[in-house]
Amino acid sequence: MATTSVMVCGGAGFIGSHLVERLLADGHAVEVVDDLSTGSLANLADARAMGGQLRFHHLDVTSLEFAELVGLRNPDMLYHFALSSASGFREFVGHASGSHVVVGVGGCAKPWCEKSGGVHCCRSDLR
Repeated sequence: MATTSVMVCGGAGFIGSHLVERLLADGHAVEVVDDLSTGSLANLADARAMGGQLRFHHLDVTSLEFAELVGLRNPDMLYHFALSSASGFREFVGHASGSHVVVGVGGCAKPWCEKSGGVHCCRSDLR
């Protein structure tokens, strides 16, 4: 099986860090993007100890640098746990062509996902 490249936004948070561990255990290459405003590198200690292909990017997902990173890396799958509002979401969707974006922060981004063309979004909120 080919390695899947996965980006986890908010990956240093409680939920995101556990997802990172699972993805690494399944053999995926994982890139974590987090500004550490609520997450912590300590949450990634187990993931870092697992080895595997793990990279950390200290970025705010609303920044231009994040949009550029998504365009450069073009991940196969992008899990998004970083935002509690839709600000910044439109910018990275435009750079994630060909990726699957899994939104874990509520339904606010759904209309943009549906219009993004080429980007498949799944809602994972439980509201």
